[in-house]
Amino acid sequence: DTTRVDLSERVRAVADAAVDGVILVHCLGDHRLPVGRADIDWFDKRFHMDASVVRFAFLDDLAEAYQVLRDERYAEAARDYLTQYMTAFPPDTLGRHRQFDSVLQLGIRNSVWCRTLHVFAESAAFDDAFLEWLVSFMGGQLQYLHNHLSTTINWRVSNARDLLVGGLYLSFLSSAAAWRRYGVRVLNDAWHRQFLPDGTHCERIPSYHANVTETFLYL
Repeated sequence: DTTRVDLSERVRAVADAAVDGVILVHCLGDHRLPVGRADIDWFDKRFHMDASVVRFAFLDDLAEAYQVLRDERYAEAARDYLTQYMTAFPPDTLGRHRQFDSVLQLGIRNSVWCRTLHVFAESAAFDDAFLEWLVSFMGGQLQYLHNHLSTTINWRVSNARDLLVGGLYLSFLSSAAAWRRYGVRVLNDAWHRQFLPDGTHCERIPSYHANVTETFLYL
């Protein structure tokens, strides 16, 4: 049994806040965004305070809390946020809202959704009909990423990683093999193109160097 038995105070705080309809953000200080779990206004300027919000970083904490505590409140909250997002941004609007659908934000967000899916799938809140909707939605987003992959800089590495992650977690989809192949090809190419002879990333920005290096170490 490899189930985790520990839960950090930070994860518990973020997850409990999300259950209460509050997203915790750390950007130039700690902030509480009381957005609710219904009728969310995704265009509220507060959502652009930190990219972690539109990337659904808090979903990782909800998933970890659910996995450890088996409290259905965490899965129910996750379903509410996902429902709100998918309803607000149906597939036919994909690409119209850059703050949400830039390939960087889209890719990272879908990686979070993919890696938490198997945890939430054990909850009654994620019934068959909802899972079918969610997987179909992610499949469309990942296909869009495949078709609009960034052509350069750290975004290209991030996009390729996220496409590969999606192809692994959603391996049962017909397009998944193509996502994996393309992701691997782009990552292999970026490994040779984006690192300078001294080992630094070509953009010469410490945070980008750290992120790109972390991607290859993770792989």
